[in-house]
Amino acid sequence: MERDIVTRADSSEIFQYDYEDYFAYSHFGKMSGYLNMTAAAHWHEDIEFIWVQRGSLLYYVNGDSVPLAQGQGIVVNSRQLHGFRSDDPDCTYLCTLLHPMLLCASREVEQKYAAPLLTGAASYAVLDGGEAWERAVMDALFQIHSWRDRAGGPLKIQSLFYEIWLNLYEHAFRPRTQPQLAKQDHGLTSLKDMVLYIQRNYRRKITLEEIAKAGAVCKSTCLALFKKYLRDTPVNYLIRYRLQSAAKLLRAGDGSVTETAYRCGFSNVSYFIEMFKKLYGRSPLEYRKAGLSGKNAGERA
Repeated sequence: MERDIVTRADSSEIFQYDYEDYFAYSHFGKMSGYLNMTAAAHWHEDIEFIWVQRGSLLYYVNGDSVPLAQGQGIVVNSRQLHGFRSDDPDCTYLCTLLHPMLLCASREVEQKYAAPLLTGAASYAVLDGGEAWERAVMDALFQIHSWRDRAGGPLKIQSLFYEIWLNLYEHAFRPRTQPQLAKQDHGLTSLKDMVLYIQRNYRRKITLEEIAKAGAVCKSTCLALFKKYLRDTPVNYLIRYRLQSAAKLLRAGDGSVTETAYRCGFSNVSYFIEMFKKLYGRSPLEYRKAGLSGKNAGERA
């Protein structure tokens, strides 16, 4: 099943790292592990690296669409709105997340080489292996994965992260001008506020006007921001979020189909069933039975 996304108060993602007190994560993933083979748009403090081992996927960053084929990768800067999807259930990839605080060994390193690139540089960079520095970054990511369970892992990962950051500092993350930075951050901040409002209030009836107000924008700007960054409408995002929340309850066997519909903000059960089947390819009851039988068979929920 798909991995549930846990968020903070600002709806940035909370990740479970590979260590208790060292903020690094490296795992291979498969698109078949996501419902509809889509990783929903989200953001987090960590710098994210994705390398496609097999197949292809389409990556989204702040409204840009980035196709990635086998052997290609992407690095996404901290706190960027991103997600990805694929038409290939066998598409596999290496995902590595490294928290920026790992770079801050001293005040000088933080102020000169970390903070300016985290807050004023490019949102992402594509790694296609055509340059020596790109191949060096990819090789370092594989080394990070291989060192996860070895003695001295955090020490080796720390040194590899510095090597990666040096390459990004010299070749990829170019600082933007302040007007460009302010313009982009304002739009993303409004969008994040509106997405958070939906996530907090989806159980009740909410209007487009309320969603726009949460982002301190007018309704037309609200629609434009959702279209630009998420390629969706606020209403469609709300419905899909309700359906995803319903799917979690159904998998857990928590309540009837009717109770689930009402708990997730649907006032019309027939409409809920229709939309659920359209998204998941089966009725809520069929989905619930499949989830419960999977648990009984020892599958991970």
